[in-house]
Amino acid sequence: MSKQHLMKLNKLAAEGDQNAQIELAQRLATGDGVEKDVDRAFDWYSKAAASGSPDAAYHLGLMYVFGEGVAANCQRAVELFQYAARLGSDDAHFILADAYVEGKLGLPIDVLAGTKHYLDACQCGGAIRSIPSIGGLVRDGRLEAGALIALMCQYGSSPLSCGPDSGPAFPVQ
Repeated sequence: MSKQHLMKLNKLAAEGDQNAQIELAQRLATGDGVEKDVDRAFDWYSKAAASGSPDAAYHLGLMYVFGEGVAANCQRAVELFQYAARLGSDDAHFILADAYVEGKLGLPIDVLAGTKHYLDACQCGGAIRSIPSIGGLVRDGRLEAGALIALMCQYGSSPLSCGPDSGPAFPVQ
């Protein structure tokens, strides 16, 4: 990355440009074209998430899961994934679905809750990953076809948990 591009990116991010904040955070988190700095990446993801970016909230949640730039905290990660999911992140729905199905991130095993998140992920653009996961649950006998059909029928008459108007504001720590 050129020094000029980095300076422009920093300026835009500082002015509140969400896309610039996310790009800068991603580059800092991975060391792509800049010196790796997970603390600064965490700060930029936090700013973008607070202004309503589902992508930033999802990545911030991952930082809490893996303890990068912050102490590992699965409860906080789940809050951020839930926030990102309400904003329409299929990635967040998918990670929450897996967490419920497998009992990870401090969540209890709840196949129906996991399936709801898989279905929400489908509605938010993540069908390519979610449908095989749902099929696997049915195939393995962890989800009965009747329960799946009942859940799917609910989606015909209720709002989806996908998009900016489907939940409360950024979860302040």
